Amino acid sequence: MGSSSSSPADGPTQLEDKYYPEWIKNPENIKDLTGKVALITGVSTSSGLGFYATKALALKGAQCVITVRNVEKGEAVKADLEAKLQEDGVKPKIAVMKMDNCDFASIRSFTDEFKKQYDRLDIVCNNAGVMGLDVQMTKDGYDIQIQTNHLSHFLMTARLWPLMKATAEKYGDVTITQVSSGASHKGGPTVDTANLNNPHPSHGFLLYLAPFVLGGSTGHWARYGQSKLANVLFAQELQRRIAAVGLQDKMKLGQRTECSQAWLPPIYRSPRRRAVA
Repeated sequence: MGSSSSSPADGPTQLEDKYYPEWIKNPENIKDLTGKVALITGVSTSSGLGFYATKALALKGAQCVITVRNVEKGEAVKADLEAKLQEDGVKPKIAVMKMDNCDFASIRSFTDEFKKQYDRLDIVCNNAGVMGLDVQMTKDGYDIQIQTNHLSHFLMTARLWPLMKATAEKYGDVTITQVSSGASHKGGPTVDTANLNNPHPSHGFLLYLAPFVLGGSTGHWARYGQSKLANVLFAQELQRRIAAVGLQDKMKLGQRTECSQAWLPPIYRSPRRRAVA
């Protein structure tokens, strides 16, 4: 990756230049995670938000499990992570597991296997996502954006909830983070609960203008906004239910709504935290 003195560039290079190595290594920003198990979904490239979240968590000692649709690609990402972390003198613990957010059967298979392999789950980063796609139906009968971005993470989190709850009760300090987007609120998106496959859910003026800036159609971005708003609503309801079972001091749930910051949700930082009220 380029250095902070290199010419401006878009995307993850800026993230790494901005935050590595001083910010990540500062214990005031992210605490020691030795012994904790972290699950990060959708780490399929060496340039995405999930890649940088995994790198930061592994650097601080967490056992990281990354999910991918294509295990071969996932192993390549793992090798890249290991090489970069070894440059910092860290021998990371990273495992690759198959999970396809377009397939509920894959979610169920993954969660069953995860529970066989791990007896705790301290950190969850629901990172996998797609953006601005044409209407496509998954094998489960849902639009690809709402299933990938929300429904599959909902199913995965629900199936792993007993393990997270047990971890919180035994060890405390469990965190769940939902990576959302500014599209969750900008442009006035809505969630059409009567028809999640609505090709053009109701929205505001900014989402109407999105195609003029981002390409595609208004429907592309209205459905994306719907899925990202669903992420936020899920986070808020889960936080309410965490409090209802008396675990609000041991289990926190955060969400990031700007992609430029979402690579490392602030709930992983120490001592400053932000939970969804």
